[in-house]
Formats: sequence, C-alpha cells, structure tokens
Amino acid sequence: MEKHKDKMTRIDPKHVGAGPPELQYATDERLMSLMEAALKGEIPVYHGMVPLGICVPFDVNYRPDGHQALVRITEKVLADAKQGIFAKILVYQRGFWFVVSDDYPMLVAYIKGNYECVPCWILGKPDSTYIRDLRGPIRQSDVMKVLGLE
Repeated sequence: MEKHKDKMTRIDPKHVGAGPPELQYATDERLMSLMEAALKGEIPVYHGMVPLGICVPFDVNYRPDGHQALVRITEKVLADAKQGIFAKILVYQRGFWFVVSDDYPMLVAYIKGNYECVPCWILGKPDSTYIRDLRGPIRQSDVMKVLGLE
C-alpha cells in the first residue's frame, strides 16, 4: 500500500530570491494566480497519479542538482519513495501537459527513480484521461496545508 506525505517539501520562492543564484528559478505567475484562486475557493484542487512523462518543468533551465541543499532534498525524496512514502508534486494542467513550477527536487527524484506515475496535487479540474486514481476536489479547509502554507 502506498503512503503519501501530506506535508510538501517546498522551497518558497520569496526565500530563494535572496539565496545563491543556483537556487533561483523563474517565477511562474500562472502558478501564483492559481494558488491564489485555490485559496479563495475559486478553483478546486484534486489529487491524482499523473504520468511522469507528461509532467514538465516550468523553468527548463533550472538545475536542482546545482546546489547541495537541493541534491539532499532530491536524495531524501527518492529514498522515501523507495520506502513507499511519496511526496506529492504541485501541478497545473496546460493543454496535454502538467506543469511543475517549484517542486523541482521532487520531479528530479521521480525521474531518477524511473517512476511511471507520480502523486500530484492538481490546481483546477483536470481533463486528462491519463490521470489515474483522480480524487477530489479536496475540502477548502485543506487547501492551505496542500499548498504548503500551513
């Protein structure tokens, strides 16, 4: 039986901007807008197993292997996954793809682990037939926790 971490391992972009350049990545205004809408109850949040092959990074130039702190997070996520404890990635759908905007260490960990599908929190109701085990929408009272703001 799979276990999922409810607490997200997230690096807040507000804190990253003050750090070394290798920790900085492009801010996804669409993600920020969707998170705000989810917090206001304007869009739902779902959980589902999304095929790794359709999860794409927002910032394709960002290298989470460029800083030891991010390497450690990636290694921890992969070690946990091998034990059946999966961290969820926050995504939103853009056409066929699911965009990963700041959970880069988790994305890299799942790529390194060669996982077919990954557990995701999905901002907005997805319309992809490739998602397995789609659940939701989650309760509005759980949105802050899911977004790593609690």
